[in-house]
Amino acid sequence: MRFWQEVQTVSRQINLNIIPIVALVLETCQGEVLVQQRPAKKHLAGLWEFPGGKVEPGESFMSALKREMKEELNFQVQQAKHLLTITHHYSEKSIELHFYHTYTHHKNVQAVEKQPIKWIHKTQLTDLPIPQANLPIVDMLTLS
Repeated sequence: MRFWQEVQTVSRQINLNIIPIVALVLETCQGEVLVQQRPAKKHLAGLWEFPGGKVEPGESFMSALKREMKEELNFQVQQAKHLLTITHHYSEKSIELHFYHTYTHHKNVQAVEKQPIKWIHKTQLTDLPIPQANLPIVDMLTLS
């Protein structure tokens, strides 16, 4: 496993045109997931997405996920399972989106960066305006 993380790190550094991003599907036992709204004046402003962010050079996906969740939500990721990796090409940029999943028994998260957040049942995700790159994970979650 460690070997593949190193290979992924090197391949990300070689292909600088694709931005590596991690995102977390944080789910309650009742099937609710946490989503956040993209800030104004940023790419895809106003759309709803799963919390996460860019992977820094030399950083593993799991380290980036833990850092981003602490920075954005003051949430400590103990374990997370990789669900899906998607490469998506927008007209402005290309991203490689790594989705992880974990369960939580509480909804004690804070929008540290003051972005709007909400808990929504995963079957209602299709009712939200969501970035194109997130649609495969939404399909996966709403069908499960």
